[in-house]
Amino acid sequence: MERPTLEPVARSKTKIASGEVGPLHMPPNEPDNAKVVKQALQDDIDEYPCLDAETQQAIVDKYRHLHRKIKSEGYYECQYGAYAMEVHQIMFTAHDAGHQGISHNYVVDTLIGMFIADFCCGLSIGWWKSSHNVHHLVTNHHASNLTD
Repeated sequence: MERPTLEPVARSKTKIASGEVGPLHMPPNEPDNAKVVKQALQDDIDEYPCLDAETQQAIVDKYRHLHRKIKSEGYYECQYGAYAMEVHQIMFTAHDAGHQGISHNYVVDTLIGMFIADFCCGLSIGWWKSSHNVHHLVTNHHASNLTD
């Protein structure tokens, strides 16, 4: 099945429209993969904006306007207090998992703890279990150096 010959898209300030580059034609004797490549190139020319300075500056201006709007509406401002509270609360779940207090199954609770502490909060559950379990052995003995 023959594909139709591609004709240049007439757009202002493009090399095709100005005649600097000829149209992308697909002679019938070319292999199918060359036709696919030429079609993809033509699709890109049709779909994406021109590279001339005026068009590119218009795109930059739109992104700058969007940036100012996002900034003025406060979307870049992080609510650190709320975020800290969320991390604090989720770490209680990791704490319970570290003591096998969720499912009471060592493997299941370790996996839950690893996901929450390691993946979500950046704390090694292995390190935490080691140091925290020592804490339970010598609770309130601040001079103890068992965690080293």
